[in-house]
Amino acid sequence: MTVKWTALKLIAERAKETGARGVDVREIEALSAVVEDLVRDGVLIQDRREIRFSHEALFDQVIARSWAESDLPLVSVLLATDQDLSHRSLVRQVLTYQRGTDHAAYERSISGILGSPDIRYHLKDVALSVLASDQAPSQALWEIVSADPVVEVLTTPAWFAYAESTGAVLRWAVGGQPDLAATMLDAALDWDSDRVAEILTALLPMHAWRDKLRLLIDRGPTGSSPTFCRLVAAALTRGLFDDDGVMVDGLFLYSLTEGEGNAEGRLAVLDAFVARWLLLSHERGSTLEAVTGRHHAIVGFLRAMASREPAAFVSVVLPHVTAYLASAEISWPPLVANKVEDPAHALLGALTDALTTLDFLPFEAGLLSLPDSAIARFLLYRAWAGNADRYAGRALEFLVADPTRYRCGYLDSQYWVTRDLIAAIHPHLAPAQRLALEQSILGFYPDWERTARGRAAQGSAQFVLLDGLNATLMSPDTLRRRSELQRKFGDRPSPPQGVEFGFVPSPIAPASAARMTNDQWLGAMRRYHSDDREGWLKGGPHELSTVLQEEARKDPGRFLNLVREMPGDVHEAYPSAILIGAGDSVSATEAEALYSALRRLHELPSRPGGRWIGKPLARLADLEIPDDVLEMVRWYATEDADPEEDSWLSRDKHGAPYDGDPLTAGINSVRGAAAETISALLWPRPERLPFFADTLRSISSDRLGAVRACAAIAVLTVAKHDENFARALLGVLVRGAHPSVLATPYVEQCIARFKAQPGPRLWSLVRRMSQSRVPGAREAGGRLAAQMALESGSAALLNGTVRRWPESRKGVAQVAAALLESDDLRVRGRCAEWLGQLFHDEDPTVRHAAAEWVHSFTEADPASRTLLAAFLASPAYLDDPWPLLKALDDSDHIGSAVVIDAIRLLMTHEPRPGPRRVTRHAHQGLVSDMAIRAYASANTPSVRTAALDLIDDLLSQRDPHIRRLLTRHEAAPGLS
Repeated sequence: MTVKWTALKLIAERAKETGARGVDVREIEALSAVVEDLVRDGVLIQDRREIRFSHEALFDQVIARSWAESDLPLVSVLLATDQDLSHRSLVRQVLTYQRGTDHAAYERSISGILGSPDIRYHLKDVALSVLASDQAPSQALWEIVSADPVVEVLTTPAWFAYAESTGAVLRWAVGGQPDLAATMLDAALDWDSDRVAEILTALLPMHAWRDKLRLLIDRGPTGSSPTFCRLVAAALTRGLFDDDGVMVDGLFLYSLTEGEGNAEGRLAVLDAFVARWLLLSHERGSTLEAVTGRHHAIVGFLRAMASREPAAFVSVVLPHVTAYLASAEISWPPLVANKVEDPAHALLGALTDALTTLDFLPFEAGLLSLPDSAIARFLLYRAWAGNADRYAGRALEFLVADPTRYRCGYLDSQYWVTRDLIAAIHPHLAPAQRLALEQSILGFYPDWERTARGRAAQGSAQFVLLDGLNATLMSPDTLRRRSELQRKFGDRPSPPQGVEFGFVPSPIAPASAARMTNDQWLGAMRRYHSDDREGWLKGGPHELSTVLQEEARKDPGRFLNLVREMPGDVHEAYPSAILIGAGDSVSATEAEALYSALRRLHELPSRPGGRWIGKPLARLADLEIPDDVLEMVRWYATEDADPEEDSWLSRDKHGAPYDGDPLTAGINSVRGAAAETISALLWPRPERLPFFADTLRSISSDRLGAVRACAAIAVLTVAKHDENFARALLGVLVRGAHPSVLATPYVEQCIARFKAQPGPRLWSLVRRMSQSRVPGAREAGGRLAAQMALESGSAALLNGTVRRWPESRKGVAQVAAALLESDDLRVRGRCAEWLGQLFHDEDPTVRHAAAEWVHSFTEADPASRTLLAAFLASPAYLDDPWPLLKALDDSDHIGSAVVIDAIRLLMTHEPRPGPRRVTRHAHQGLVSDMAIRAYASANTPSVRTAALDLIDDLLSQRDPHIRRLLTRHEAAPGLS
């Protein structure tokens, strides 16, 4: 041992013992010459009388080496320390050093650390990490690891191989630790997938492994591994991938769709998949769709296999399909020419695509021997069409032998596939054969065309079939007949369209509309007047009106003047669009144009656009508006027929209410919109109040709740100018109103407007709302009761009628959480009192509403800090701890003890990773960050110990986030 090492060891051990950064130079005066050399070499630093290491990593290296060279076992050395986080890198260095120099000591240290109940778990975690990196497991270490298996160790290549060599993986799988075995197998997929496949094959008969097998197979390299393909084929045959007779969409199909190679393995899976699919359909007597549903992976897999190996695809799939079609009980779904395919159509399409690439037609005899089904013909016709030069004669014989065989196509074009076959074979036929085919077609009339209903379409089947013939090779009679059919049906038959999806555009493009004159706009309104569409995906008045609305927004004056020129029977969409567009931009300069437009529309019998007059008028509300225009508003508010009924109260066919919203129904009606308009007109001009007084009384007592819900908007505005009149209107409005109307926002705001002096009638109303049969009314009643109680100073709120219903208590919780920031200390105290009770409410929605208080949490506020303790001790916190954790994380001065308490409550002893209820990845990461910061900022030994306990618990529950944080901050240079 050198003198320098002796000096370094002495300095490091003394500093470790005292917890200081260095040692006093007087304590090592006997080694002063050596210390001076070390300072000169840059190993040590002298700061006045203090000697310390130039880098913390050097300090750790010296301590670690001194421990490694000590006669004491490593576990004994650790037990003599406080085992804080700084010891992690020391333990890692010692164990790594021992592993390379003294394996027996290494095994003893591992055994001692893992076996001692007095060693903190974060140090055990280091030992496990070192074990996991061990590339040469020994029998002694295996006995330690297998006694209490740890996932992090056993999911490394070396330890998996060792465990597998002992038979432990399979033993754990069939024994008491299937989850551990599954995790090990999942990890081993990355380096020994073939061996994993062999083990999984052995586990196929075990029903308890069903879900695990699915997940592992989906994770496996099926596309590149023949062994895995054999596993998948066996799993499919056993029905592993079907539930209750329905095949599930295995992700392994994507692996088989991608990449190249492994043709034999892919075909084995294809064989098993198709066999199982058709077997399920046959056994259940269901269609192919019913036992698969629509799955993109299946469609892609079938298409890819048919494209890569067409001959092999046919040889595997066609025998299964032929046998399936031979069953008379099975029916194939109608064929639809569509790019969005379900698996059944994809199977047929892939098979026909593969058949058309072959120089010969295998299994033709089998298809011909089947009952004369549409699908058998479909396959034959597509295959013959792909090899027309070889099979033209045979196809002709088959068709003319029974003209009903001409029917082969799609749901919307039943002869189109036959038409394509005829087009393919016609040039390859001899003249006599062509004549025979033409005569057969000319004599063909389906039974339906011979009926009275089908007489108008007579010849339509011929029209499609003749379209497949080459006109230059037709006989004169056939040409003549085709001309007759063209005069009847058009130049060419339409090909099958299938199912189409699309956006219905305006019949006039926006760019073209921007250049249109007024006359052109009026012509377009006449041209697109009917709601009946002129074709598929062809827009009409509603689509054109969206373009008109934008043009009116850009030039309101022009289009408001255009209203006066509109025809009397104009479609309502057009004037409505102009009013909506002008409502976004009209100004005082266009006021007269607006008034003229409104007069013109009001004169028309149907009074179009009445619902939208308020939008542009609201923009001009502070101007002098003519009385006749204001009179129109009064008329629409009281006389218009819309709404005719409270549609929000409608019931479905079973008699259940739709539970609609009165306010939404109201603002989408003419009278309801007019009530909003009155509010807008009164807001800047209270002198209009006498003019609208009777109208306000009328809308407040409207027979429909939807209008009353909108009238409340006007009542709120009236309260700004005349509180007594507003109170009287409110009394009329709520009298006999449906509870759902009372629960609408503006009605609730009206009632709350008088919370300071509600009077007995409003108090009685609020109590009735709190006990209403409508949940929304109960909630609104709770909010109102809370506000009135705060105004009156009542303390018995939660002991009265509000207590009975969770919705009412939820309303109280909402108010209490929102007003906790009030400047009134009395209000804040009462809210805190209510919240303290509501945190423990039996209903989770009430607790959730009460928990909203955390958004107003202020660390400097004593009331907030007091409420924090009550919240942490309640189920409301455990329901969703995330908002409070985020608030604590954002706080600069919350002590570590509070943070530790908050996280500790989330811990569980259940054998699964991470703290309970904090399940999202970001939440777990936050918990780990907070635990580390709590440790770093702990200001007392007891708090620091509590933080270490928390970190240990997080690590013991296999929380990956805390481990990553500790590893990231841990310096671990190796020993020299």
